[in-house]
Amino acid sequence: MLKKTLAVVCATFFAALAADHACAQGAMTDCSQLRASMTVQGYGKVEAQPDEAVLSFTASTQNKDAKVARSECEKQAALFIKAVKDSAGKDAAVDSGSITLQPRYVYDKKSQKQLLDGYTASRDIEVRTGKFDLIADLTEQAVASGITEVNGFSYRIKDESALKKQADEVAIADAKDKAERLAKGFGVKLLKPCQLSFGDARNEIMRPYNAKGARLMSVQADAMPEAAEYTPGTVSVESSVRAFFAFD
Repeated sequence: MLKKTLAVVCATFFAALAADHACAQGAMTDCSQLRASMTVQGYGKVEAQPDEAVLSFTASTQNKDAKVARSECEKQAALFIKAVKDSAGKDAAVDSGSITLQPRYVYDKKSQKQLLDGYTASRDIEVRTGKFDLIADLTEQAVASGITEVNGFSYRIKDESALKKQADEVAIADAKDKAERLAKGFGVKLLKPCQLSFGDARNEIMRPYNAKGARLMSVQADAMPEAAEYTPGTVSVESSVRAFFAFD
């Protein structure tokens, strides 16, 4: 009976020992236990031709009377929006913000105070078009409608999701390649990745602003240049990946 008990105790002891050994082996691939690690940064970039131009304008009027300033601004914006729809039709889309009304002040030396001198009403208008040859016409229509604040334009891709995925794939492949080359160069064995993350997508999309012939602030109707040829460059969509690898 004693021999049988000793045999059971011994068997239990060796089983526990084997389990501890197995746990120790498993810990070698456990990211929380490993001390040897490397961090690599992968980058990806995909370029494509833009398929849309975004033009920015501001209708702005000033008047001593707040109601008059607002009304004139509304008329100016409505006239331009109608001109865009009549000339471009479905080839252009218009987005207009709400009107803002700001008081204007002047400094009176006699009283040494800021005195109310009227109001400025303004309304931002954005026009989007996939036909770049309309850019000059749309700008001229804005000026003809009384809009003197032409803020410029930018090119973009309407749906960047497919390009973003491609850039992500390039960044991931770059991170893997760097990790493998680093491990090979130092003669170590690359194990599993422990932490993976993408960079901030808001900083990864770069759009060129303006183009040859773009007009900016305070454009006068009688000073408009001849129609310029707009030749957009490529739009770059970028991605970054941060990878934390364990190695042995």
